[in-house]
Amino acid sequence: MGLFIKSHIKMKEKIVCVWLGSFKDKDEFYGKYLDINYRQSPSTSFFGKDAGLGRYDEDFIESWFFENLSLDNLSKNREILLDSEYFFDDLLQELSQKDLNYRNTITFLFGMGGHNTINKQLFEYKGMQTADKAIEFVFSKKYQC
Repeated sequence: MGLFIKSHIKMKEKIVCVWLGSFKDKDEFYGKYLDINYRQSPSTSFFGKDAGLGRYDEDFIESWFFENLSLDNLSKNREILLDSEYFFDDLLQELSQKDLNYRNTITFLFGMGGHNTINKQLFEYKGMQTADKAIEFVFSKKYQC
């Protein structure tokens, strides 16, 4: 009986995209860069503009500020991140090839396909158009759960 029920549960296609950043302090990052300006049209943040995303669902973003971004700091926070078991090892492998010395932020934006699509632009996202921004696109992974 359990196998029958499990086989009929539809798994959702999901995606996570990740950016690293360099900011002066937490206020600049959380208070200014990630803050969505609802008085402009379309409403977005500096992050949305720099990443080339435009508008995104802010309920599906997770951002962390560290004095020093390191693989160790990321690993210590792994368990609090949504769906980390589906992508975190791959992310750490990718980041181990990067120089993190001048980075102090990491931003995760999640998307979900299906009937109630969330942040669907992530499924076609190819990265940032220019490299002269405060953030750098470093990782993307589709997964099902």
